Amino acid sequence: MKLSAILSSVAFVASAGLGNAAGGLRVENERNLAVLNLPAALGVSTPLVAGIYTSTPAVGLTGTLTLNAGFECSPVWKFTITGAFSTAAGSEVVFSNVPTLTPACPIFAPQVNWVVTGAVTLGANSHVIGNMLSTAGAITLGAYASAGNLDAGAALTLGAGGAAGALNAGAATTLGAGVTCTGITACLPPPNPNTPVPTVLLTALGGQTLMTGHHNQVAAVSLTGVLTLDANYACPAEWTLTIGGAFTTAAGSTVVFSRLPSGCAPEVNWETVGAVTLGATSVMFGNLTSTGGAITFGAGAEAVGNLDAFAAITLGALNAGAATTLGAGVTCTGITACLPPPNPNTPVPTVLLTALGGQTLMTGHHNQVAAVGLTGVLTLDANYACPAEWTLTIGGAFTTAAGSTAVFINLDTGCVTAPVVNWETVGAVTLGATSTMFGNLTSTGGAITFG
Repeated sequence: MKLSAILSSVAFVASAGLGNAAGGLRVENERNLAVLNLPAALGVSTPLVAGIYTSTPAVGLTGTLTLNAGFECSPVWKFTITGAFSTAAGSEVVFSNVPTLTPACPIFAPQVNWVVTGAVTLGANSHVIGNMLSTAGAITLGAYASAGNLDAGAALTLGAGGAAGALNAGAATTLGAGVTCTGITACLPPPNPNTPVPTVLLTALGGQTLMTGHHNQVAAVSLTGVLTLDANYACPAEWTLTIGGAFTTAAGSTVVFSRLPSGCAPEVNWETVGAVTLGATSVMFGNLTSTGGAITFGAGAEAVGNLDAFAAITLGALNAGAATTLGAGVTCTGITACLPPPNPNTPVPTVLLTALGGQTLMTGHHNQVAAVGLTGVLTLDANYACPAEWTLTIGGAFTTAAGSTAVFINLDTGCVTAPVVNWETVGAVTLGATSTMFGNLTSTGGAITFG
């Protein structure tokens, strides 16, 4: 069995190839690696530094296995297992001590390869980093499990929602509904080997994880809860989601990133045929395009990106084929055509809601001509910007209820500049008992009182 081409799902496996099954796996710089014993029970051991690990008995993973990169740009791990390899449901492999990207290390490029004599079985929702070669057994991925390139000596089975790289099998290959494959060789050759194969996007995205690449669904798609976009340390990190029908999100739904390299700006494009409807307080990331419908935002919904609709739209950098309606508290990073700013070189302040509890604010300038109150939690989403800066201008008073607070999410851990928050109020500032606020508080016309 031999993969004629490796179509990797992530950037870091591009330099590691799957060779002939009998000959094993080729790994760069293997001669310089230490040979170490691999515990039979993973997930409870200490993090594993780069090296060659061997095990005679079968190996199982329950929980989290951490690979310690030691801040190296191109660390290498090879796991050789004489028996079977299995993971319990929900198990995962993660990196620690990942280097900060610099000109000398422009991309984190680890190599992780698993060479297994017996069968490989990944439990539901397991996420294992690296290529997997079973020289004599089957490879089975449970529902929503993921791994790199797969090469099985016997049958190859991916459960519903599974994700993998290039595939090769010595027997039948079975792909469940919603399976994600960045390239399939031998079993299901793409029409053109130079054209990436779009993966199938599930119709219900809540709780799902999508790797970078092109995802396609011919029907309508909905999001309830959290959709995770896993960059897997690729830079640039890009996602294209093509939807043949409408796209809707339930109230409070959101899109978040995982394993995004420090200093790398992700790009997400949503391309829908039908209408786009974002539920109240939803927070979306990416450019939204509806070629045949309207784009509608519920109260307090936010989008980080540009909007382009066939019919009416609201928000982002705007372009509309019909009327544009801006409701109270609408957030717009820039408005073109419908409401051009007086000076195109001057950013347009977004409208700050009068009630901030439960809201999420992206970086930038937010403005409200009236008084503003905070009850509960205000989230400041840096979206990995560096520096991360917020300016909140309030034309009246600013008050917080007892126990209210402001918190940060998606801060760039590699940014040497601390986040900056400036509250500029015309009226008095009153912070309720046990409130915790972040930033500089300025009142040009009133007092500042702490409970």
